[in-house]
Amino acid sequence: MAGQCDFKKVHANFTEQHQVINLHRVQVTDLQVKATKEDRIEVLEEEKAVIKFSDSNSTLLDLLYAFFSKNKASPVGLGTFTDSVGSTVFFVHTHKSKVNNVYETLNSLSQAKFRDTFFLQPFYESLPSEAIAYLSMGHDKSSRKEIFHKDSNRSFNIQQDFPALPTKPKSKQTTKPSNKPSHPAQPSSKPTTSFANKAKYQSKQPSTPREHKQQKKDPAVAELQAENAALKRQVANLSADKAQQAAEITSLRSKVSHRDINIQALNKSVDGIWQLLNQAKFRDTFFLQPFMNLSHLKPSHT
Repeated sequence: MAGQCDFKKVHANFTEQHQVINLHRVQVTDLQVKATKEDRIEVLEEEKAVIKFSDSNSTLLDLLYAFFSKNKASPVGLGTFTDSVGSTVFFVHTHKSKVNNVYETLNSLSQAKFRDTFFLQPFYESLPSEAIAYLSMGHDKSSRKEIFHKDSNRSFNIQQDFPALPTKPKSKQTTKPSNKPSHPAQPSSKPTTSFANKAKYQSKQPSTPREHKQQKKDPAVAELQAENAALKRQVANLSADKAQQAAEITSLRSKVSHRDINIQALNKSVDGIWQLLNQAKFRDTFFLQPFMNLSHLKPSHT
């Protein structure tokens, strides 16, 4: 059990530090065909690289590995697989620190005269959006590298100079009741006893104390109005949070989909490595017989 837990931890760390770059809907040549001497000279160009890659049994896939390594991309895995709709996907599995070098290598390969040695048609439009965005930052490799590092340093400096400030919760405002008397003082002078003056005096006075209260702003009503406005703001904030959560859910689903594709590509890379080990001449140094099912391995030494 301890060994299994260690393996899972190592696999999780490996997956976290690596990235798979997929090119969808591409037409790739048969990469298992042996590479000719002319292919090696045309692709690698440099004499030292050609001499280093002098194995006559090497395939086009081996030559493609050498081309990526020459451009400091250092892929962990290269190959193709078929997606759920039946289209061919070309993948490059590499360390996250080498992603930009992979973008540059793919861009160089798409413009090279020997592109048809590996791809039957142009594939620039099949590059992921992140790669196209990176390649559009400058007019050549050095300018793109400079812009990329400047943007990365600028984002880091902004985060260091302007950390997020804590926000204070809004305090609830209440309206204090007025201390003014609810009834106006009665005039000191008495009206005359004549009928006309008495009617004139009565018309100026409020008919009842209830009608007078309705004319003034009730403090309780003002407090309810303030609470109502606060509730409306809360509803608006909740609506905004709901929209943000929906966007985050969509983003997470997209990430899960990409991870599924990356895991499929990673499994294919591992299968390819096991197949190469099974076909190697030194296989019997470690295993007594060929193996296809990894659960029945028989090591040569205990």
